[in-house]
Amino acid sequence: MSDIEKTLSNLSLQEKIRLLSGFDFWHTAALPHHQIPKIRFSDGRNGIQGTRFFAGVPQPVSPVARH
Repeated sequence: MSDIEKTLSNLSLQEKIRLLSGFDFWHTAALPHHQIPKIRFSDGRNGIQGTRFFAGVPQPVSPVARH
C-alpha cells in the first residue's frame, strides 16, 4: 500500500468531503494533522493566472463559437 493510499484510508468521510469542497475559491482544504497542505488551483484556459489579477502578463483572448 502506498503512502497516499494509507493516508486516504485514515481519513474520515467528513475529511474526504472537505478535500472535495475546498477552502476558498482557489484552494483545497488543508488537513495538517494528516500532513495534507492546501493546494492552489488556477483556471488555465487563458494561461495560468494565479490569484493576482492586476499587473499580470497580457494574454490573447479568442471568442469560441459553439454549435
